[in-house]
Amino acid sequence: IRSSKGESELFDLVADPRELENLRLERPELSAELEARLSRLHGERPGLYPEPESLELSKETEESLRAMGYIE
Repeated sequence: IRSSKGESELFDLVADPRELENLRLERPELSAELEARLSRLHGERPGLYPEPESLELSKETEESLRAMGYIE
């Protein structure tokens, strides 16, 4: 598992289905291999969301966000 904060965890889901024991430090070789594979997969896939500069808000959406205090 790689969190949005960049932290990694490794679990044996068969032996530990509740994900209580993080094996990342106990299995550094496996962890490194899986991190490399995950990085390759991540690099091969397009992002889920457009880059901020390509995002255009409708006037109504912008007014709603402004009214809620999300933007000034």
